[in-house]
Amino acid sequence: MKKPDIAAGFLALALATYVFFETAHFPPDSVLLLGPAFFPRLLAGGLSILAAALIGMALAGRSSSTGPEFDFAGGGMRRALLALVGAGVYTLLLPGLGFVPASILFLIYLMVLLQLKNYVKVLGVSIAVTAAVFFVFHTVLKIALPLGLLAR
Repeated sequence: MKKPDIAAGFLALALATYVFFETAHFPPDSVLLLGPAFFPRLLAGGLSILAAALIGMALAGRSSSTGPEFDFAGGGMRRALLALVGAGVYTLLLPGLGFVPASILFLIYLMVLLQLKNYVKVLGVSIAVTAAVFFVFHTVLKIALPLGLLAR
């Protein structure tokens, strides 16, 4: 497990470095003095520390050689790729259909993909979650969501 741990550690360090430098372009905040770059940089710093620890443990020979084998041909990978494709289709349908219908369809798709069999519950949860998210973001926080069919 030494080589994969070293590779993963350097990949995580590269990602953290990228995030750190990209957040340098964020505007400063004059009120709180933290600014919008604070939290991403905090996460990048934490990721850097953990990545360095992973590399250090691998180089010291203390990497765990036991771990679950990843099966690329298994059903889990297929479902993950189908979920990713579904997210892409959802993104394409969002402007035309609107947030509410597209989100209900997307949540139904994901739950069926996860092999949930109680279709009444799947439909109810999809509607309830979409309604709750719409209420919070559109009504409470006043964030513009694509209305699509609801605007017509």
